[in-house]
Amino acid sequence: MSTAFAKPRPRLLLVASNGGHLEQLHRLSEGSDIDPDSQWVTFDTPQAHGLLDPDRTHYVPPVEQRDALGAVRAVPGLRRILASGKFDGVVSTGAAIAAPAFVAARSMGLPTLYIESVSRVEGPSVTGRLVYGSRLASTVWTQHEAWRSGRWQYHGSVLDRFESVPVETPDVVPSLFVTLGTLRRYPFPRPVERLVEIGAVDDRTIWQLGVTPAPDGLPGEVNDFFSSARFDAAARSAGVVVSHAGVGSVLRLIEMGVYPLLVVRRSARGEHIDDHQAQIARLLELRNLAIVREADEITLDDLHAASARKVRPL
Repeated sequence: MSTAFAKPRPRLLLVASNGGHLEQLHRLSEGSDIDPDSQWVTFDTPQAHGLLDPDRTHYVPPVEQRDALGAVRAVPGLRRILASGKFDGVVSTGAAIAAPAFVAARSMGLPTLYIESVSRVEGPSVTGRLVYGSRLASTVWTQHEAWRSGRWQYHGSVLDRFESVPVETPDVVPSLFVTLGTLRRYPFPRPVERLVEIGAVDDRTIWQLGVTPAPDGLPGEVNDFFSSARFDAAARSAGVVVSHAGVGSVLRLIEMGVYPLLVVRRSARGEHIDDHQAQIARLLELRNLAIVREADEITLDDLHAASARKVRPL
């Protein structure tokens, strides 16, 4: 991302919502020649505490998707953060926090880079279209060469360096880790109900349900949210990880070598704001980095198939 700015090794303010937006920006920053004193703006979540240096992180109130008033209210605080340090530019992977961050940056004469999420396989998100059309983003990158056009530049994808291979001795009866992500507005009960229905869960199962209510008598260890370290430990100890197709969860899992069984949230069922999870799920399936199923179509054979592969870096 340093190539988007005139100064070598720029000192940047890196801005992202929690979940996949933060996970992607963190991964992209690790491979970039930027000033190590670059700083972060995000929301106060266990994920952020696990990923980021607290001495270089500013926590701001959440800006929800399509929350215009919240975005306007965020601008003064972001201006104060920019004024407190000598920054050479602002980078964001979204979501809604990108627009107010770029308003603050452009009002202070700073260049801005927007990197669209890898989950946007078919074209830009609402935020991407907004910062592109308004020119709040002085530079825009896509992670998919197929829709590079106009000012959208392609510089590769966070998925480019992975492949899957068979596991030598998969578990006969694999234990499960089920993670439904950190979305705070969208319950996702269907995979929970399906896994119980097919008899796939037992006392070894670890659940991270977010805002999804736990059914009475749900077997295993039940959690709503937990730290990045706890997430990693649960994923490594499980024979199979069943995850929603959120890009933050997916990236973390494949980084750890996990070949997940992904279930797609559907907007028509009130499980997400749109169907972009279906796009990233299809891409991962094409790259053979995951098995993808509708939540109410999971089978025991799918779980065994997921347990028989792992992911490794190229």
